[in-house]
Amino acid sequence: MDLLKRVAKILVTMVLFVSCDTREDYFYEHGEAPTIEVKENVSTDEVGENTMGRQFVKTTLHWGDTSIVGLDIQDPYGKPYSMSFEIDHVSLDNCLTEYPYVLIEESADVSEKSLFQLTDLLEITFDNHERQVVIVDRVESAKQYYEAYQKMFPNGFWNSERSVKDMTITCVVNIKNMIGVSSPFYLHINLKGNNPPLPEFFVEDGLTYMEKYIRVNEKCDPDGDDIVRYEYLIDGQPLGKKGYEFEEEYPAASAGRGGYDGTYITTRRSGVNHAFQSSGEHTIAVRCQDEWGFWSDWVKKEIIIDYKKE
Repeated sequence: MDLLKRVAKILVTMVLFVSCDTREDYFYEHGEAPTIEVKENVSTDEVGENTMGRQFVKTTLHWGDTSIVGLDIQDPYGKPYSMSFEIDHVSLDNCLTEYPYVLIEESADVSEKSLFQLTDLLEITFDNHERQVVIVDRVESAKQYYEAYQKMFPNGFWNSERSVKDMTITCVVNIKNMIGVSSPFYLHINLKGNNPPLPEFFVEDGLTYMEKYIRVNEKCDPDGDDIVRYEYLIDGQPLGKKGYEFEEEYPAASAGRGGYDGTYITTRRSGVNHAFQSSGEHTIAVRCQDEWGFWSDWVKKEIIIDYKKE
């Protein structure tokens, strides 16, 4: 009798097991997804929801910048999470483009930290302990940036201003909980190219009528970069155009070689005095270089020196 009861229990258990979903399928279909809230901070440009009701965050990085996106993750099943990236699309100056060179090295287990490497220029770290995504622009020099860009976009990446086009990478980030249910959000990363300085200078009176003080606005870089060198050419002939000295096709003239004739001054000072030797019309030209080595165009002004007023 006991044997028959045991056999009956085994048969009932087998029927129930076969007739039900597997435990994994059941939790996947009926389990709850993580709830993700993107925190707005100084690193983010915009946080919101798209037309599909998915959260998105936009962040902009200039060369060498770091952006931190904080996440508030609520999940009834607790840790650990896993995280995956998928490139949705890439645009250059707001125009969609093919982006065959993106290579993502990803780790499926993001219980603590995971590093995602996008080309040589960008890396993304998901820090589960701090609940944040850290985006690092890895550019250390203009030459490194241009070489990487050349590989990614061999058909051209310059815009009409001789600056590299802005690149926007849109990623779909999926955070999956321990039972396999995931929640996505969109990460729009805008990588700004470097722009040349736009020198603005002023000619002020010196101690005599023949002397002038030439002063350049130090805050003349549109990206907020430091100006590391100023050049002044008085009554000379400027040469070359804006750009970098390492460029093969149209290199910028190196320091001290951007013009000929007249008086040529190359310095780290944003202002210089000059004593003119004759009255009449004179030409002053100024150019400057930002911390990444980008030379500006020459900017000119005509002034009149009246010796008779002395």
